[in-house]
Amino acid sequence: MATESDNRAFAEGEEVGSTDDPSVTMATEEDSDELGDVTETSAEKGRADLEDDDIAEYGNYGWFSFRPKFLQILNNSVGFLTILSIFAAAQSMTVTGLVYVSITTIERRFNLTSLKTGLIASMYDISGMVVIIFVTYFGEQGNKPVWIGTGAILFGLGSLLFAMPHFTTGAYEPGSTEAEFCNINGTSSEDCSIADDENLSRYFGVFIAAQCLHGLGAAALYTLGQAYIDENLPAKKVPKYLGIFQAVASFFPALGFVFGGAFLSIYTDIRTDRSTLDIDPSSPVWVGAWWLGFILTGSVSLISSVWVLGFPIELPGQAEIAKTRMNEAQQGSEFTVRAGFGNSLMDFPRAAWTLLKNPPYMFLNAGVSMEWLILAAIAVFGPKFLENQFSLPSGTAAVITGFLVVPATLIGCLVGAWVITRYDLNFQGQIKFCFASLIVSFLSMFVFASYCPTMQFAGVNVPYKDGYVADDSNVTSMCNVGCYCEEKFDPVCGPDDVIYYSACHAGCAGKKEDGDTTIYTDCLCFPGEDSDAVLGPCESSCKLLPVYGVFVFIMLTCGFLTIVPSITATFRVVDFSQRAFAVGLQSLMTKIFGSIPGPIILGALIDKSCMLWEYDCEGGGTCWFYENKEFAHYTLILIASGRVVSLCCFAAAFITHKPTEEEDKAVLGVDEVDVQLEKDVVNGGVGMDELDVERGKSTDEMEGLESNKSEVDSTSEKL
Repeated sequence: MATESDNRAFAEGEEVGSTDDPSVTMATEEDSDELGDVTETSAEKGRADLEDDDIAEYGNYGWFSFRPKFLQILNNSVGFLTILSIFAAAQSMTVTGLVYVSITTIERRFNLTSLKTGLIASMYDISGMVVIIFVTYFGEQGNKPVWIGTGAILFGLGSLLFAMPHFTTGAYEPGSTEAEFCNINGTSSEDCSIADDENLSRYFGVFIAAQCLHGLGAAALYTLGQAYIDENLPAKKVPKYLGIFQAVASFFPALGFVFGGAFLSIYTDIRTDRSTLDIDPSSPVWVGAWWLGFILTGSVSLISSVWVLGFPIELPGQAEIAKTRMNEAQQGSEFTVRAGFGNSLMDFPRAAWTLLKNPPYMFLNAGVSMEWLILAAIAVFGPKFLENQFSLPSGTAAVITGFLVVPATLIGCLVGAWVITRYDLNFQGQIKFCFASLIVSFLSMFVFASYCPTMQFAGVNVPYKDGYVADDSNVTSMCNVGCYCEEKFDPVCGPDDVIYYSACHAGCAGKKEDGDTTIYTDCLCFPGEDSDAVLGPCESSCKLLPVYGVFVFIMLTCGFLTIVPSITATFRVVDFSQRAFAVGLQSLMTKIFGSIPGPIILGALIDKSCMLWEYDCEGGGTCWFYENKEFAHYTLILIASGRVVSLCCFAAAFITHKPTEEEDKAVLGVDEVDVQLEKDVVNGGVGMDELDVERGKSTDEMEGLESNKSEVDSTSEKL
């Protein structure tokens, strides 16, 4: 029944759609299936009802005083999502694709140690971690497109700076490859005193600075960008947009590997005639055009920054959309930032404490951090696992990983977004969905309990045929002790299906080509008539690869199903004024407790399964051969432990969620809603306090509300 205050509001000409009641609003908004209809309709309606001053408050698309009418086609959520996705594509392609695929080439070209290149790769997360809290806190109250656009400029400059060393150094002069044959009369040529005449390692600081700009530039992208989408769309449409955004951001790293690999097949000095070179991409001293990709993504980022900066503080119709929202925030999490930079700065500790004392939000952060720990560890060491477990070439292992990760990401993000939208899940519904998905993913993890038999490696897990092993090396035997072999891992497979460290360590004196296969001949370490070895490790007879493929795909897909629900749940459980800050604090926690330590912890565990180390002149070590059982089980221990913690945290977030009184009132059944709507139509008003229904109602409930839309609209127009 309509209240007296409600009837007065209608008598004064207030629209039904302006009520704060979510159920009425949801019943009066058309749920279009077309992506482009989400905000364009509300924008046109809002502009038609607003005076010139109100339109100026919303703002037109453009820059400074240049805001022509033809550009307003971009001034909606579809336009913003498109341009933001372009920036996200360039960012993810650079940081997660090009940097990783180029890091070994950069290490070779600029004489950097693995420790230094590892620090280069990590500097993106470290720099972003330092500023993300402040960017999201102050950006929440400011002009979000300006923050994002400025970040795109910094990111683009960082990519160009990353490529700069190529243009400021001289032409690359490849050295000679190491001796690959057994040379009885030779001497060891390994020399750790070779000087870096050009001092190329000084460019280490340039790469660090470039990665810092990358981290600073991307800080606002996934925080303020997603918050801007959330505040300018009806709550039911937000998951669809975030799903598309996350799918784009997750897909383009794969393209980064594809394009990066293609660029590395081009000689680094592109003006050099390759016919004059004595090396090809298969040579260990080859340096490809690692810098080309960074020029491309840097240019795209700079161009996208211009278009991002054109968006207003709020999209047209945002004020109307804000009235449709139900407050699902945790009780006691209310927060309001005072106007002015000084007041905002003084309010920062209070804002942080408000989030830190929000139990479901903090439990959600802990669960998401564990999920990123798992994903980061698998992303870094997944190809290595396949390579060692199934004796695959590194390129093949990377391709298989891509075929598993890319569709799993797309399906997970898009399906997760669809489920939330289709069933209009509230906070607790989203947590339940995440929990169920993670249970399935957890069960799939136990495929890592199975493993392939470890291959036989001469001098490592099986002795040489002569039974002799030198005291100072486990790959030296009587058959190769006089060959003066260098410690360069280039394995060959003997006729006995045993792997040898290199052709030299197998005592081979000759080589021939048979199509694409390299065969080494006259090998002293092979007793019998067949003394030939084939370049590369021996092929594994293990048949578990398809099984691993199926279960790992299920594990990843179910994990990615939680990405969009966890983001939208974060938005819902905190005060509306703290959404971007909450995502920023969550991002900080996922970096500290997830994406940064995950690969480090798994790497340390995997090192325990190493059976063959190779050390360089500076004492750094590289493992070339692992014990498969330990490798698989250490991986299972980490990801299963992380998942158990994650499940406990999601369960705790569900249990500790105590919604505001506004949502507690949202418990009417669908029949009660229909009866109430009919009464309100007859009485000429809508009872605001009595129509606070739960936004997570079933599809049938939603259809019942939609059937009354025309009646409510008709009554509103008459009034």
